[in-house]
Amino acid sequence: QDQKKVRAGNHRITIPGEALTTDSLVTIGRVNRTHGVKGELRVSPFTDSPDLFSRYNRLYFRLTGGERGLDELVQIIEARPHKNIVLLKLKGVFTREAAARFVGAEVLIPRAWLPPTEAGEYYWTDLIGLKVIDERGLGLGRIERIFQNGDHDILVLKEGDREILLPFLNDVVISVDCGAGIITASPPDGLLDL
Repeated sequence: QDQKKVRAGNHRITIPGEALTTDSLVTIGRVNRTHGVKGELRVSPFTDSPDLFSRYNRLYFRLTGGERGLDELVQIIEARPHKNIVLLKLKGVFTREAAARFVGAEVLIPRAWLPPTEAGEYYWTDLIGLKVIDERGLGLGRIERIFQNGDHDILVLKEGDREILLPFLNDVVISVDCGAGIITASPPDGLLDL
């Protein structure tokens, strides 16, 4: 079955993000925890290409906890893929304790730094908040977030208290119109009955 995701179908999603960010910053990953004793960070990338992190010598970090809401620009000494994560070494961070303040932080870049998309390609951040309708024009909900289940990407739609998990596949998503803020979909039989 054709999938609508990176390198599949005609609607490629290049860089996932959990939510649309403010001030033109786009989330490209999240710091999970520290790595080792020399201050490295383990980052879950929201990108199909972990080498994106090594393209930049600086990244923004949106800190959580007591420093929540503070976007801090930090110089990157090293970024390297490791299994399904990215290991980051930051300038001035030499111990596990110093690195701990970044745990839970979003990793962001200015939207202008992103590679341009081709026709039919979208960033997840562009899809968050779009209204999804069926072929008859009936509203199914707005995209609250997107995640990958291993086989394909899933749009999480919210309409009031109802949540719908819509697969982002060629035979389900008919069209994407970011300018109009609408995605037209043909949900699989029985999906709306759950």
